[in-house]
Amino acid sequence: MMTTRLSELSSPQWSEAQERLERLEPENGAVWLNALSAASRSANVAAVDDSLDRFAKSTRFDTYQMTLAKEMIAAFSRKPMPDMYYPKAAGIPEIQKELIAPTASYLIANALLIPQTEPLSKECAADNVHGGRALNCDLSLRLLLTAGDTFFSRTVAAKQLFRRHSLNYDDNETIRKNDWLYDQWTHSDASDLGAEVELKARKINDVLVYGNEADGMRNFLQTSSMRVLPPADWIDKFAPKPDKLGLNDDKPHLPLTH
Repeated sequence: MMTTRLSELSSPQWSEAQERLERLEPENGAVWLNALSAASRSANVAAVDDSLDRFAKSTRFDTYQMTLAKEMIAAFSRKPMPDMYYPKAAGIPEIQKELIAPTASYLIANALLIPQTEPLSKECAADNVHGGRALNCDLSLRLLLTAGDTFFSRTVAAKQLFRRHSLNYDDNETIRKNDWLYDQWTHSDASDLGAEVELKARKINDVLVYGNEADGMRNFLQTSSMRVLPPADWIDKFAPKPDKLGLNDDKPHLPLTH
């Protein structure tokens, strides 16, 4: 859906596909991010405001990255790959074919389906809002922050809310929980490279099963008996200085993200 290789500028079928998505999935914010990107590039102010209004009223955000990855895995299964063996001197572990398809498919889908967030950042810049656009921008960004199917989307939302000086305490808590999930998910105590490959495949499988990176990461931590929520004294290493937050004084000042 959100690929940079298909847009209203590069494909005559784009408008027809976009209209079908708007009709079938009006609750999906990713559909309206598509519309916003097109409206922004054509400098159509009315269309920008309309797509932001629809984005703000959406209840989920799904780019279908995980769906594409699953389809690729199914394609791999129809023509199974062989196990991969390397000379012992190379120091590379044997990679079972069962691990290749999920990992490769996930990485390729991430590369192909990249949300077009630059127009969102432009149209929701702090110095480029008027009337109801400010509220719609904040609501759209909060949908990305809490329901985005990828951490890329959630990170973009966190940065933009920070730049817009729109963060509230709940936003900050969400950002902190997101960053904790990512930090713990990427950490590994694997004993060797072979174990590391298997662990990564297991992590990716959870993400594909749940169709959302945050949900898959959360499940991995739970099933691994790892802490899902950050401890109160955890310092978010991705965060800018907390004295820039400007949150209410009666709430603890927790760090932001990226």
